[in-house]
Amino acid sequence: MFNNLFQKLQIILRSIPVKRRIKKLGKSIPIYFDYSVPLENININILNTENISKTFFNLKPVIIRVCGKGKLNIEELTVRSGCYISAREPIKIGKNCFLNTNCTILARAGIEIGDNLMCADNVYIRDNDGHNITKNGKKILPKKINIGNNVWLGRDVVILKGVTIGNNVVIGAKSVVTKNIPSNCIAAGNPAKISFKGKINWSK
Repeated sequence: MFNNLFQKLQIILRSIPVKRRIKKLGKSIPIYFDYSVPLENININILNTENISKTFFNLKPVIIRVCGKGKLNIEELTVRSGCYISAREPIKIGKNCFLNTNCTILARAGIEIGDNLMCADNVYIRDNDGHNITKNGKKILPKKINIGNNVWLGRDVVILKGVTIGNNVVIGAKSVVTKNIPSNCIAAGNPAKISFKGKINWSK
């Protein structure tokens, strides 16, 4: 029964307990789970897949990987094709969050995201350098990323290690965020700089 159901949904998972944590799934994009942690480290309340043919022309799978010291806590997330989430350390995602096509979240120190995150295509959130780098013999370590509530990340935005982004923030397309961004502002550029401070309203 379970096998037939999940074949129709185009989902490949490794265990029924993980399947039961997923309450709502679209039928167009395959989701692959790869995990080597205890199942109690994976807590997914609502995970939606969304296929909007006007915005992309392929159906690359969504890949979610949890390993090492990783924990994954998702309250409510909608993803489109090609997204990749890798948790070697904890990742926490709040309510009503959205990742457009080909977004990436990589945690090697920890990433925490609040409610109402909206990511355009190709957003890249990474708390580490990927390879070991030393300065004068001192190793550069991964640093946790914190993203607040009501944050909109434009197309091709990159969020680098150690960054904290406040609430009610818009980050312009192709920006590279290397330093903290306070609440209630718009920032853009490489590196991203604040261009507006004040009350901001936006909607999906």
